[in-house]
Amino acid sequence: MAFLLSVVLLLGGSISPLAIAQEPTPTEEPAPVEEPTTDEPAVLEEQPAVEEQPADEPAPTAQPGTLEEITVINSVEYTCRDRKGFTADYLSDDSVVATFGSKEIILPRVSAASGARYSNDSVTVNTKGNSAFVQVGARTLFEDCVAKGTQPVQALW
Repeated sequence: MAFLLSVVLLLGGSISPLAIAQEPTPTEEPAPVEEPTTDEPAVLEEQPAVEEQPADEPAPTAQPGTLEEITVINSVEYTCRDRKGFTADYLSDDSVVATFGSKEIILPRVSAASGARYSNDSVTVNTKGNSAFVQVGARTLFEDCVAKGTQPVQALW
């Protein structure tokens, strides 16, 4: 019965739950299963053999520029106006992981006239010295942010 069910489902057919629950009586013969014609694509194709590496060859290592090589080079907690705050993990690939509560956003570094700017065109983190601010679109949501344990830097923005 299980084989018949597998074949019917494999060929795109369906079986009602009632038909699955009923076992054929010994006098009944199962309905013949139609074989696919040559015009139909084969449902199962032969899979290529998986090549195993010889035991004396080392396993492949990460290639340059892959995720395994990216490391956190500096982690900064910012305290902002209105008791807001966020953390920024500066990565070795020149990007930042900005964490706002439980929300993490990876932002690539983009050109800035002064300081450093990380943006995905929606969220932007601007830093200069130990100060920062965060914009979402045209709105500044985190203002007057200072790296925890430091004093504010006088800035033009």
